[in-house]
Amino acid sequence: MYSPKNISFFYIKNSKTNKKSSEILNYIVVIQSFKIIDIACMEYDLEKYKKLMHGNLSYSNNLKWNDMIENLENIFLKFESTKISKLFKNGYRTTTIYSSYKSSNYAKRYAINYNKAYKDFNNSGGDCTNFVSQCLYAGNVPLKKSWHPYTAPWIRVNELNSYLTRNKIAKEVPSLSDLNVGDIIQFFSNTKGFFAHSGIISEILDNGEILYCCHSYDKKDFPLSEIHPILYTKLRLLKIIY
Repeated sequence: MYSPKNISFFYIKNSKTNKKSSEILNYIVVIQSFKIIDIACMEYDLEKYKKLMHGNLSYSNNLKWNDMIENLENIFLKFESTKISKLFKNGYRTTTIYSSYKSSNYAKRYAINYNKAYKDFNNSGGDCTNFVSQCLYAGNVPLKKSWHPYTAPWIRVNELNSYLTRNKIAKEVPSLSDLNVGDIIQFFSNTKGFFAHSGIISEILDNGEILYCCHSYDKKDFPLSEIHPILYTKLRLLKIIY
């Protein structure tokens, strides 16, 4: 069994800027008699990844790829019918204390190459919300007694949501078209049964494509349409109003 880490780069089509996107993916590859007999990606099939990581090789024969893409066509058609049409001026807000420009610049700088001034929580639950909090702080959201490194609202998905909405720093909105650069997207995990991942919008392209950055499944300027609604069917959308 081999566990490689792959860094992939690609250019986004239909963009006037020829935008470069990147991500880091963790795989487990099962090799038998010099042949690959199975492969699992940490983000795309976390349950299988964990079982193979702990040596449960029989599990690889019990799951079928078709189960993961059973309703792919219907999901894609649903996405197409609700595709973003509302665009913003450069994607950046201009009237609030919060600087989406600063937060997005921070996100782009440290999405793949972590800021060593902060702890890395990848080996203890995930670093995604810790990273998003860093971006918010870089964008002028002030530290408080209940929100600073490394309080629960700073590093945990649902606690961050509660802190931001309770203190009127952000509000939940119903549509992706309500979001702007510097706003937060939280992803619902079907395997875990709750919101378990956070990312921050780093750019909105001229065609309406939303790009985001995150840690734990590290991504920089990654197209949201690549994983929603195909992989993550449910999102929680947090618009910063501070």
